[in-house]
Amino acid sequence: MRLKTSLVLFCSSFILRYLSLIQTPYANGWDGYFYINQVRSFMEEGKMDVPDVSLIYPLMMLVQIFTNDYVLSYKILAAILAGTFTVLLFLLALKWTDNYKIALLLGCISLFSPHLTYFAAGYPKNLLGVIFFILLIYVADATRKVIPVSLLVLNFFGHRVTAVLGLLFLLTRGFRPYVLMVFVAVIVAGGFFLPGILSFLDVERFRGVVSGDLQFAPYSFIRSVGFKLISPWWLIEIVACCIIFFTAIVYTIKKHDRQLTSILVILALLIFPFFTWSDNGPAIRFFLIFILLCPLLLIFLLKSTKKSYVLLGTSAAVVVCSFFSYRSYDPAKHDPPYSLYSIVARGITSSIPAGSCELIIAHKSLAEYIVYATGIDAMSWIPEYPIEDARLWRVSEGVKDVQLSFYLDPEDLAFVHRLTPSYVLVPEDSWQKLLRRAGAEGDEELLRELTNWRNPDSVRPKYMLQKKAF
Repeated sequence: MRLKTSLVLFCSSFILRYLSLIQTPYANGWDGYFYINQVRSFMEEGKMDVPDVSLIYPLMMLVQIFTNDYVLSYKILAAILAGTFTVLLFLLALKWTDNYKIALLLGCISLFSPHLTYFAAGYPKNLLGVIFFILLIYVADATRKVIPVSLLVLNFFGHRVTAVLGLLFLLTRGFRPYVLMVFVAVIVAGGFFLPGILSFLDVERFRGVVSGDLQFAPYSFIRSVGFKLISPWWLIEIVACCIIFFTAIVYTIKKHDRQLTSILVILALLIFPFFTWSDNGPAIRFFLIFILLCPLLLIFLLKSTKKSYVLLGTSAAVVVCSFFSYRSYDPAKHDPPYSLYSIVARGITSSIPAGSCELIIAHKSLAEYIVYATGIDAMSWIPEYPIEDARLWRVSEGVKDVQLSFYLDPEDLAFVHRLTPSYVLVPEDSWQKLLRRAGAEGDEELLRELTNWRNPDSVRPKYMLQKKAF
């Protein structure tokens, strides 16, 4: 029964997520083409653009062998990871409760989850880390302690955030602190030689992650994303998870449970109210993991439930809702405008002679698509190394033709190419000249419009250079 149910849950979760992901012919999520470029670079050139030992890449390469289609491989792997998460939630609930109906309900909740669909579409590496974290929880009570510690090691090759969560979970479960601290020291030291592993250089990445301003992550997320992007099904899931979380806090105060306390500590850390909230900061990713893990609390809240028909009826209702909720992920709303990016990419290849460009500066999602579609190197940073002026270009967004004409000389304008109403291809030295002249004119409003994430103006940071050096 366990095997059959696991297989049905996996196939159902896989199919629903796959149907959701193939709503677009492009890759899913804001980082989809980053993963694809990494895998393609390794399989075709023998090295990654950004060295990383994460296991997400070998898994994607394995799928690529069978599909011979990088975009399809990304979608299939994301759906596989979602299906695996659904099964593990079911198996963990079955182990901790020995109640098939409670376990089935958790599996069905995962099947329904529009949040899981969104997470799988945009954050497959994070989802792999969450899967390893669930596996770690599953084996934490093993007689041989080497098993959970081995899973913890594996998690460092999944995702660093969930690896840290796994470490905290083992500490709260009574594992000897000094042994785990030595283990962490070894892993951190290894981070200097293995890109993607936790290292002291990551401190720069997390600078400013905590502030003095209070915020409640679920509310911050809804406010940040907006109701236009959050479907009613997804909103129901977020609200339900918050109710479950606070109910579990009350429950553990009345009836202490060591396992429940361990899970609550981790969930509370993920929505720590003093994390700095930003649209692309760590706090939002912590919150996304929080919603994925919240259903674990139902394992404890439903343990004493004796009305089997209520559990089965709820499971059936959730399954029915799954056939509607999976479309909560809408690529047209939740993904970058890849169809527009394809026009930009075609404009680049027709405007720049082959072999005459070494690097293009563009905002992140566009830069990754340019690399994929044109083969020209692109990144969302100003390069820290020298490049000939004639070989360094920029795709700028938001600058108007009248502004270009006002601040640039005619000889500069001869090399400016309007790609779309919003995007312009311009030599980087001309772009910097425009910014300098706008500054000299005191045009602060224009400078604010043209120095943001859409028009990168920062040099690549040191922690990324360390990966490049590897």
